[in-house]
Amino acid sequence: MKSYSVRSLSALIVFALAAVPACAATSSSSSGAADVAAFSDGMCNYQGRCAPDYSAQFGGATKVVGGYVLDRLSGIYLEFCSDSGRAAFADEGRFMLGLPDVQAPNLATLGAAFAATACGDDPAVVIMPGTRAAGKDCLDSAQCASTRCDGESGACGVCVVLAAVGASCTEATRCVEGSSCENRVCVASAARKKAGDACTSSGSDPCDSRKLIQCVSNVCTDMSAKVGTSCATKMCVGSVCDSTTKTCVAFKTSGACKSSYECDVFRGYACADATKTCTRYTGTVVRAKLGEACDSQADGTRTTCAPALACDATTKKCVDALSTCKAP
Repeated sequence: MKSYSVRSLSALIVFALAAVPACAATSSSSSGAADVAAFSDGMCNYQGRCAPDYSAQFGGATKVVGGYVLDRLSGIYLEFCSDSGRAAFADEGRFMLGLPDVQAPNLATLGAAFAATACGDDPAVVIMPGTRAAGKDCLDSAQCASTRCDGESGACGVCVVLAAVGASCTEATRCVEGSSCENRVCVASAARKKAGDACTSSGSDPCDSRKLIQCVSNVCTDMSAKVGTSCATKMCVGSVCDSTTKTCVAFKTSGACKSSYECDVFRGYACADATKTCTRYTGTVVRAKLGEACDSQADGTRTTCAPALACDATTKKCVDALSTCKAP
């Protein structure tokens, strides 16, 4: 049986907000696809303030695409924070909301919650779970009661059970609401230690990694750095590390650049190849069509499939995923 990597609204949320904790449940009802833009605003606001600078580790090689110098991370953020990215994101939102067994979330409320949330804290609302039980086929995590569709299994995907507090986990595993994966174990939010608390390297008493707090010499230490402070041994948050000065600098909306990750991609700015300056991104976010190439490329860029399509893990081409997802 072939394996598909399903890429849709929920998958994008899971990827983009990997550092964002699980949310507390809310009683809000549906809001409709028109609120996808409001959610995008809030999510991009949160990421612009709170995203750790992973460009050195995951940025990858740069490539000129549509007149802009892109690397993997900047391209991903522009997929939903640029003007054209928001339009594509809204299309995916409309598709996701039309899938069977999806309870339409209040995306505008969720977006506002992210915009008001401090880095590493829990937003006040959550995307509503679907109605499909564990083991049922799925195309999107929003269809699953567990809110987790394993897109690498089966004909399209399978709803999987979230790991309980105390259970083992990996980066690919999602823990139950109110907990996160710390040192391969799901740990309740309240149990994570703060900066200054004693800790051990064994991981039995984890520091709050969501806030970049790590165990250093048996003390939970804040490893985050802000604009104007050194990033020689720490990681910039809501900013980027200048490779020359080893100082965190703010994302730019103008001025010289080498790659778009130096620009404020969270507000839709990118590095123009012609001038090597940060300018408003006017490129087009393209979703690959049926039969076209997809997935990450060796040069650090990636191409994702249009709604109702999935990237075949073997052929690296977009296939009809919707028709393969059977009703529960």
